[in-house]
Amino acid sequence: MYNRFRSLAVLALVMAAPAAGAQQINRAATGLAAPAYTLDFEGQAAGTAATTQYTGQGVFFGTRSFYTASGWFAGSGGGNGAVNNFEDGNVTSAPLDIFFTQAVRGAAFQFITNSGTSTFTALLAGNVVSSFTGSTDTAGESTAQWYGFDNTIAFDEIQAQAPNSSSFGYAYVADNLQVGVVATPEPASMTLVATGLIGMFGVARRRRNRAAV
Repeated sequence: MYNRFRSLAVLALVMAAPAAGAQQINRAATGLAAPAYTLDFEGQAAGTAATTQYTGQGVFFGTRSFYTASGWFAGSGGGNGAVNNFEDGNVTSAPLDIFFTQAVRGAAFQFITNSGTSTFTALLAGNVVSSFTGSTDTAGESTAQWYGFDNTIAFDEIQAQAPNSSSFGYAYVADNLQVGVVATPEPASMTLVATGLIGMFGVARRRRNRAAV
């Protein structure tokens, strides 16, 4: 019986997921059309590890992310606050890893690197749901260049891998993180679950009635 409930729950999540072909925001002049909110990272002390400071707003970061003030890349797109991976003086291949405390639909941010190709990946429960490569460079400090995923898919993590450069490794600066809405099951999926549960209870009742005869 438990396995049947679990199968229905999984089916509901599959039904709730949009069709393949998510719209990737790749070097776009603007990010999300209507974000729920934007994190500009203003007010964080330079060199502070970026970890759980924004969990109250549903966002936290993986290892080797730090806050920076203006200076490197002009603070990323004109702002004074940003996230980078070089404050400790030891840039590695670790990507910018953005986690969401709940699955969201849509997220975009400015991403500034040495010239090259970056990889952007959206994951849900550790599984890749969409990925693409895009050209990134330092031009984003003066011209808004947005990367991310629109609201056609749900995810709870984004990884952004900067290109490797002989001058400064995998250095990046990220700013102005836009977050979409919290992902919720579609009404059609909830109807599917309810219908399935009713059917299951009906089958179970008929079996009990036959057993009692």
